[in-house]
Amino acid sequence: TLVMEYAAFVKLRMCRPHLVRPYKVPLGTFGCVLMVLPPVAMTLLVMSMASPLTYLYAVVGCALGAMLFACQTLSSGSSFSPCATPPLPVLLPNDDGGDDESTQLTLMLPQTIVP
Repeated sequence: TLVMEYAAFVKLRMCRPHLVRPYKVPLGTFGCVLMVLPPVAMTLLVMSMASPLTYLYAVVGCALGAMLFACQTLSSGSSFSPCATPPLPVLLPNDDGGDDESTQLTLMLPQTIVP
């Protein structure tokens, strides 16, 4: 999963560079790729040295996670869903043509759908 997180990090930097984030890594795309290469290489090295029992635990853990996700998805339509959370509000930048210093954010609250 660590390799997938780094891949998602680099992909978002390339596909959506102007996406509003709570923080931003002050490097360009090439710098971010260079930053994640050592941890990815070490992760792949550790994975290559793992025993077959480790692979078995990983496969069982992934299968269990997929089953729990499916159960939670199926139960989200019912009245009982302990993991259900309301959608988070989204901050969108106002594009008023001003300079970057005066850019304000608009809070977009999700609409509640009542059955």
